[in-house]
Amino acid sequence: MRVHIARTTEPASLANLAAALPANVVLTASENVPPETEVLVVGFASPEMLAPLHRLKTVIVPFAGLVPVSRDALLTRPDVTTYNLHFNAAATAEKALELLFAAAKGTVRADSGMRSNSWAPRFDASNAIELCGKRAVIVGYGEIGRRVAQALEAMGVSVKGIRRNPTVGPVPVLPPSELPQVAIEADLLIVCAPLTPETEGLVSAEVIKALPQGAIVVNVGRGAVIDEEALYTALETGKLHGAGLDVWWQYPQTEEPCPPSRFNFAGLPNVVMSPHTGGVVIDTEPKRMAALADLLRRLATGQDLPKPTNVSAGY
Repeated sequence: MRVHIARTTEPASLANLAAALPANVVLTASENVPPETEVLVVGFASPEMLAPLHRLKTVIVPFAGLVPVSRDALLTRPDVTTYNLHFNAAATAEKALELLFAAAKGTVRADSGMRSNSWAPRFDASNAIELCGKRAVIVGYGEIGRRVAQALEAMGVSVKGIRRNPTVGPVPVLPPSELPQVAIEADLLIVCAPLTPETEGLVSAEVIKALPQGAIVVNVGRGAVIDEEALYTALETGKLHGAGLDVWWQYPQTEEPCPPSRFNFAGLPNVVMSPHTGGVVIDTEPKRMAALADLLRRLATGQDLPKPTNVSAGY
């Protein structure tokens, strides 16, 4: 089985990965993809990259979800099976909780005050809310969403999930069509969903308007899942208590500074901002390589393969 990683990889990391694979796996790595590649590890594919690979059977996207360019490219190759790696689900769930706590408790404001020797927020009862007894709706009840739900339930928060394919589980899980109705009871709206044609704009102006006064919105999925202007307006007017955002609507394409939105979220005191670091921890790359090695071993032996990615759905 010929496996190629479509990026420059450190020799030591590549050697460690090769040592963890069966002897029938031939592993290479570079930006130039050999035409005999059977398994391609790539985050950003293109039709031009995939077209010459006539022996290609499998594509592994080394993170959760598909970026639009890769989805479009993979749709041109229905003969290829695609898999994602979900090694960073725990870290991303922890990021969602971090942002939720910071937004609920006014952490940024308090920290900023203490750095200038101000104790002003100390007796401000409007600055923090208690989460116990609140109701949460998790949009994207998958690997990440389930972890968030477990933590919130342990704290006395009731949880409902929104998922493309609702399933029976420990919490009620509803289809996306139910979100406008469920939003009415969402003191906490936590977005863990990938960006797909179905999820783009799913948290619409209608959904945000339906949220209770003083609700909190957290997004560790993708920026475009939420209506950008509606979220900003709800935060600016005080409709929402706060928001914790790790994903955005604009990203840098060069080394030049890039605002994350066309709206001034940075000017709002009730927003906690993070530069898309949900899955990034000190051992991210070792975890990624371990997950990749596990999947490649399964492919090489043909045993216990995980569920493939639904390319047409984008996840």
